[in-house]
Amino acid sequence: MNLNRLNKNFHIRPGEINVILIFLCLFPGIGPFAFAQEFSAGFNAGGGISTVTYSREEFRDQYNPGLKPAFKGGLSLNLPLTKTFHLYSEYNYAMRGRKVQALENEWTLNEIHQYIEIPVLLNIRKTGEIKKIGPVEQIGPFTWTLGVGPNISYLLGGSGTLETFALETDYKISFGGHESDFNYITFNPVKRWQWGLDIHLGLISPLVNGKELFTSLKFTYGHTNLGTYDGSNMPILGFTDNLAHNYKILTLSFAYLFHLDLRELYRGKSTKGKKVKAKRIDSSPAKKGNNINKIK
Repeated sequence: MNLNRLNKNFHIRPGEINVILIFLCLFPGIGPFAFAQEFSAGFNAGGGISTVTYSREEFRDQYNPGLKPAFKGGLSLNLPLTKTFHLYSEYNYAMRGRKVQALENEWTLNEIHQYIEIPVLLNIRKTGEIKKIGPVEQIGPFTWTLGVGPNISYLLGGSGTLETFALETDYKISFGGHESDFNYITFNPVKRWQWGLDIHLGLISPLVNGKELFTSLKFTYGHTNLGTYDGSNMPILGFTDNLAHNYKILTLSFAYLFHLDLRELYRGKSTKGKKVKAKRIDSSPAKKGNNINKIK
């Protein structure tokens, strides 16, 4: 790919080129989903808890992170590679947060962050059933899934509250340009693209007309630090916060999936079970009076 020509023709900055390349590599719709004949698609939503962990031991002694609620919702795609292995991905709007208490300065940050999130999981499917539990003869069959894969997310923004012994102030998150505004806290430098590893355990329940309910318990182990130890600043008493941490998230979600088969669309409408009226063709000789070759 000629990046110079791409930049010249479409006025794309170098940072945006990297974003496009990452998106093309991870977006399954451009790869296997584009050639899949049979797959499932639908919607998902879920909630859970999130927290942050600091990368260095000395930071862990200075800050006490708490738990915050998490939420996600978006689109789901499932591609069967084989009978056992499936590629499952989501394209979500996600909210997660951090609640951090500084042990020395006695202040607390309470923030909500907004993300675009794309997890891609390789799932193993196994169908089973539970037999004879008390008076119940059988439960199932169920399809269990176990999966692992990368999680990439992009920080859109957020808001929060700074609490000290003297004041409590609300603010929005900025990535530059509001350094002197008391209504903003500035993340700079900040890593808005963040990578993690997803591990999940799921249960698939069949519904009518080939639809499925996919219940998933997923743990996201973040690998990318949000920023540096002095990456968050606010023009209130020279306030500085530590962003050298990453996310840990536990989510329970539900996906409603529709089975799609492109081969049915290719075949068109079937005439099975319908009466087709055939047009009769008269093959009898032409009448004598209608013979245009008759010589008078």
